[in-house]
Amino acid sequence: MLPKFLSVIDDPTLHEMAGMKLAGAYDFDNEGEPAQRVDVIKDGVLNNFLMSRMPVKNFGKSNGHGRNQPGRMPTGRQGNLIVTSTKQCPKRKCGRS
Repeated sequence: MLPKFLSVIDDPTLHEMAGMKLAGAYDFDNEGEPAQRVDVIKDGVLNNFLMSRMPVKNFGKSNGHGRNQPGRMPTGRQGNLIVTSTKQCPKRKCGRS
């Protein structure tokens, strides 16, 4: 479990963010499944896994993250992993002026 102020998503459907192109974007994974946004951790609690067609107990369906290295079978891998926080650090405590 993480602190409640942290959330993690993986969204390979995003091709850019804040004007920057993202390297992890794709429309379909290596198994032909459509790419999907996945809320991996929500408010500090594990919600989901990045899934290929290979089942994990209680998570039997792909969510479009089956990707492989050459010569290897697809497995659940990240595309664009995005970590967000509902807390902010005061400027002087973060070393910024």
